[in-house]
Amino acid sequence: MKVLVVGGAGYIGSHMVQDLLDTGSLQTQNSGGPRRGDPPRLVADSGLIRRQLGWLPAYSDLETVVRHAWAWESTALRALAR
Repeated sequence: MKVLVVGGAGYIGSHMVQDLLDTGSLQTQNSGGPRRGDPPRLVADSGLIRRQLGWLPAYSDLETVVRHAWAWESTALRALAR
């Protein structure tokens, strides 16, 4: 399966690309660098949903999220190919 990552030059995208490379899901990377107008830093905060709904993430690190998502996608695609 081929994976196309668009926007892999920023902080989040570059970490996602690295995790995909680590799982063997992505073969190559081509980054054109940040785009004009991209913020220098982005921060994700799940505090609001945690407080209001009591939500807790099943996985807290990006590498684990990518590994589980890739495993699920790979299984689903194999099932569809049958």
